[in-house]
Amino acid sequence: MAWHAKPSGSYGAYTVEGIDNIFEINNNLQSFNIAAISGIIGNIMAESGLNPWRWQGDMYGTSRGYGLFQFTPASGYINLTGATPNLSVISQTTGATPEDGIRQITAFKTNELGKWVPSCWRSYWDPATYPELYAYRTEVLNTYGHGSGISIPEFSDVTDITAAAFIFLACFEGPRVPNLTAR
Repeated sequence: MAWHAKPSGSYGAYTVEGIDNIFEINNNLQSFNIAAISGIIGNIMAESGLNPWRWQGDMYGTSRGYGLFQFTPASGYINLTGATPNLSVISQTTGATPEDGIRQITAFKTNELGKWVPSCWRSYWDPATYPELYAYRTEVLNTYGHGSGISIPEFSDVTDITAAAFIFLACFEGPRVPNLTAR
């Protein structure tokens, strides 16, 4: 297997490139339960289409999202030691490598950018607007976390794929609209 990356666009889950990247993601998350890995991959598919060089909206800009997880602002990630991002949506830039996906996964696992929100809820999500999701959050935190939160090591042991997709969505991705069904 090998990492695949391109300056813009996504890879389908059933393409050779998409399958190879899924295997690489899995290989770099071996300490995680398969359900947790599946929840992460579902989120990655929704965020970047399995492309480690993907820029949000296929438009370059350091305030935009970048990479498998759409790190926002991208400047936080691309300035990390060891990152080898592609800084173009047209061609490969000098020093960029598809294996940057490994660095992105490491940044997630170590919470190097401080993106993990243990409460699994975002201040811009109104519990009255998303009451079922808020109730699900409580259930998930009581089952897999410690009631009021969940750590990355606790998340790595999650055994339910839907719960894993939700936890990763809420604790790490935090999109403006919590679109769980897309993940």
